[in-house]
Amino acid sequence: REWHEPEGQMVVGRLRHAAHVAVWLLIFQPIYPLLEACLLPLDHAAFYFYYPRARGAGLVVDSRARRRAGQRGTAAQVLRIDWHRFELNVGARYPPPNPGRHPPAVVCNLP
Repeated sequence: REWHEPEGQMVVGRLRHAAHVAVWLLIFQPIYPLLEACLLPLDHAAFYFYYPRARGAGLVVDSRARRRAGQRGTAAQVLRIDWHRFELNVGARYPPPNPGRHPPAVVCNLP
């Protein structure tokens, strides 16, 4: 099974991946120069990212000053907007001191 195949449906998975690439090319790429020009005076930079396995994508605005200071990942982020699939356990709580919940889990696709 390849990373982009939902439930083993190769054609659907490849079409979904092609749609994500098309969104990146047709929507993000045309606005990227304007977005960067607006962020430059604030010493920020924007990045588009794609989660193939989680079927999601997002936009991160990083602080260039924080990056120059050696911070990486979430420490350098000013804004993050993403949409991807994840699971939430909705079963009974684990006994203390363990955090979390028992299965079952529900699959969500939320920002």
